[in-house]
Amino acid sequence: MTALKDQCHLALPDVDRSIALALAARRDFDRPTAHQLMEQAKRDRAQYIAALLRRFAQYTAALLLHFVARLRSTFCRTDRVVVAKHDVWSALL
Repeated sequence: MTALKDQCHLALPDVDRSIALALAARRDFDRPTAHQLMEQAKRDRAQYIAALLRRFAQYTAALLLHFVARLRSTFCRTDRVVVAKHDVWSALL
């Protein structure tokens, strides 16, 4: 109900010009600088690359496990073909 009331209210321009100028100056002051924007872009890029590296590591680990399981099933005709996901190093032995 209050959201509907808020939509019905009309924003009137400030009568005092100094208030409007002060609000505009505050908006300009709160805006990030070019240096801050570049630092944020660097942080975002680093996070994106870290996420890609994590996904690549997960993919290669899964691929390695699949490869080891295929090798075992091909060359080691035993009942123990299934390899645990966390057991990468012992799977290589």
